[in-house]
Amino acid sequence: MNTDEKIKYINEIIYLKKEIKKLKAILKKHVVPAKYICRYCGKEATKPHGGRCPYSPYPNKCHEFIKA
Repeated sequence: MNTDEKIKYINEIIYLKKEIKKLKAILKKHVVPAKYICRYCGKEATKPHGGRCPYSPYPNKCHEFIKA
């Protein structure tokens, strides 16, 4: 393998790595994150955080999220 062939080969590898990065970014946008649903009111969230829930039976009225 001479120097020109090596340079072409390296350039192809660099190009393919860039294309793989682009495809990974596209896939990341289309993947749906894990969803959580409040068991009392049905509110959906990406993170199981609290908040006021009008249908909660507890005195502090917080959402109770379960993984969907």
